[in-house]
Amino acid sequence: MSLIKRMEIGLLLLCLLIPVWQCTPTIQPQNLNTLSKIPAYPNTVYFDWSQLPKDEKPEFYTWSEPYIYYCLSLKVIPEKEAPIASREITRGEFIQWMVKIKHIPAVKSEYVFTDTTAKHPYYNAIMSALEAKIIDRNPEFRPDDPLLRQEAAVWLVRAKGEEAITLANSYTEPWIAAQDGYFDIPKEVAGYLSTCYLPENQLLHYRWIVGDDYRYIKPNAPMILAEAAHSLIMLAFPPKRGGTITIGMSMEPKSLFQGLEQSAALTHITPLLYTDIIGGRDENWCLFPLLIKRIPTRENGLWKVLDDGRMEVTFEFRKGAKWADGAEITAKDAVFAYYFTTHPSFPTIHNETDFWVDKVVAKDDYTVTAYWNQLYTFANLSLGIMPAHYFEKNFQYTLRSFDLLDKNYYNPELDNPKTQEKDESFKSKQYLEDEAFILKATQGEYNQAPMHAGPYKVKSWEIGQSMVLEPNENYVYGKPLLDSFVFRTIENTDTLLAATLAGNVDMTLTGLSLDQAMQLRDQKDVTQIPYFTPSMTWDHLDLNIDDPVLSDKRIRHALLHSIDREGISQELYFGINPVANAWLPPKHPAYNEELITRYEYSPEKAKQLIEEAGWVKNEKTGFYEKDGKPLQITFITSAGNKLREQMQAVISSNWKSVGIDVTTKNEQSTTLFNITLRERKFTGPTAIMFAWVMGPDSNLYSIANSKQIPYQSNGFSGQNYPGFRNEKVDTLTEDNLKQLDKKKIYQNLTEIQTILTSELPSLPLFYRVDVTTAHKVLRGYFPSGSGVSATWNGAFWSWDK
Repeated sequence: MSLIKRMEIGLLLLCLLIPVWQCTPTIQPQNLNTLSKIPAYPNTVYFDWSQLPKDEKPEFYTWSEPYIYYCLSLKVIPEKEAPIASREITRGEFIQWMVKIKHIPAVKSEYVFTDTTAKHPYYNAIMSALEAKIIDRNPEFRPDDPLLRQEAAVWLVRAKGEEAITLANSYTEPWIAAQDGYFDIPKEVAGYLSTCYLPENQLLHYRWIVGDDYRYIKPNAPMILAEAAHSLIMLAFPPKRGGTITIGMSMEPKSLFQGLEQSAALTHITPLLYTDIIGGRDENWCLFPLLIKRIPTRENGLWKVLDDGRMEVTFEFRKGAKWADGAEITAKDAVFAYYFTTHPSFPTIHNETDFWVDKVVAKDDYTVTAYWNQLYTFANLSLGIMPAHYFEKNFQYTLRSFDLLDKNYYNPELDNPKTQEKDESFKSKQYLEDEAFILKATQGEYNQAPMHAGPYKVKSWEIGQSMVLEPNENYVYGKPLLDSFVFRTIENTDTLLAATLAGNVDMTLTGLSLDQAMQLRDQKDVTQIPYFTPSMTWDHLDLNIDDPVLSDKRIRHALLHSIDREGISQELYFGINPVANAWLPPKHPAYNEELITRYEYSPEKAKQLIEEAGWVKNEKTGFYEKDGKPLQITFITSAGNKLREQMQAVISSNWKSVGIDVTTKNEQSTTLFNITLRERKFTGPTAIMFAWVMGPDSNLYSIANSKQIPYQSNGFSGQNYPGFRNEKVDTLTEDNLKQLDKKKIYQNLTEIQTILTSELPSLPLFYRVDVTTAHKVLRGYFPSGSGVSATWNGAFWSWDK
């Protein structure tokens, strides 16, 4: 036997004599450049969240679990420690893990911490971090004290290197999108915390409080293990810049002018083009300040309720925010936006809240106060921004403040609602000049290429085919990570699925049905993952109750009794989308199972109700008739949506089986939503099937109040398409607009739901999950299901490849 062979055998025997854990190779993170290349951790961990603060819950930390698994695979956090994800970690632990994941070399140091001797288990790591200038040369290190989040921020930025440190030191005030992200930040760490939250770093995550509407960073709170795992992975595997994401959608917006239409397609694009002063809602349905220092509340004194019922709401703008063209965003832009969008000629959905504000005033360049003459639930969320300088320059017009309650400016009482024709005599000279400017401005190029402050701006838009967005270099939270967003319009959902399976699109946000997403899930070797996010969206049928046939409540009840909704849910929705029994879903605080009317599937009950309404069945045709006319429904939905058309076929069959004739008349989405529904261009007994995207703050006003029935005379404002009129519902929905007590709002909504489920101006069908798909290696994707687009944080997306 050769010497080399004997040596190999000897080494093998030696390895067998040494404990197995010593022979296991250590994964070297520096040899990996993507998270997707980290080997999967072979075991399932049952995380312990019992040590969370009382005002937090485990659902707030589900995002962290993959990062804990990464740390386990990389052998950064000990296996015995990882399951206790909710425990506070010590300063020494975090340094030990940081040194390990960053492979900071061990060095000798002559420096002495009075409380950290060579016998301490983390001594070597602490000394290495000291010489790497990650920690300070203080008399004490306090290795066993809890690590505060603001302390972690400083260490993380220093570990990133000189460029990150220089950036942190350049901040003169904090820029963090959290309710406590300005006034609660110690000055000495403001830049470090701000740097941690930039798109290119994302070194810290946010925190949430049970029952609270806002998100926080809690700089003085101890860091827990779950958060530490995330910070360590983001430090070692930072988001990468570059690349394009291609998104397939079954529809495209008619305009990109925010507020001019309500299509789902537009909601997915506007978060990328526009930045509002308040962001919302995130993955936990919470709001956060963007361009202002904090959201006004009565607790922080910026929302004052006066004894006479008036209110003053003040907004504090941050300094240094810029529009996409580099001009600074100031209080003037908020004042302009208010008068621009509340003017009656601005072509959007208006309501009486426009008359509840006496004036909006810029107290200085960065402070705006809105003076309300009535209480309003969402007064602190009701201020937007528009680039005043852009419109003034392009249209050579300065929009002055006005008072809609001033009859010398505007007197709508002189209008004639019966003829639905405008009587120009109620408009003053200034009003007419303002109107001409606004109409011209809303019909111009801003519809195709808005100039705002979002992370992206329009590079090109080929109508009906694709839209390309490019980065806004002046985005307030730093340049976004992806080089471009491409939205491809693929109206046919089968074609959209084929494009997804072929890898021709990286994401779908609208269009793919549940069954198509299930097909995708079951396919092997596909690049995308389907996401099924419980939402507040509900499928329903709006009925034309102005028609004599459908004005009879018994016929409306019969229509719902004759639909086998549970069967449809199982057959077409795999049981994932449950049957809807009300306008708001069970997860909403106002939902009360005991007070709503439920309609079980009962063809016999349906026939009984139809006959009670005076209809007689023609045995030859099989359909009910009255006065020689058949009981016939025109059934409309969006064309090209495969699942919706399948549901339409089943419902039509259900109706025909009880003696109701059905005529289907489907339309392209743009026509259906922008013309047929918006302008109520339907006659006779008509049922239109579509979905309402509700939200946590939905108060049902726009879809149930009689003042929200669209007419030409009101500029087709409102979304009460059935034409529902009920004095009690009007009273309750209007009270909710002024109500500041959440409990009272929920009580009102419960009563509204009770009335609506009895009257049935619409037929509730199913509560939806949001169906989206995203590429496996897309990082930062957090669909919320709150009604806000999944692109709400698109500036933070990156490719892990």
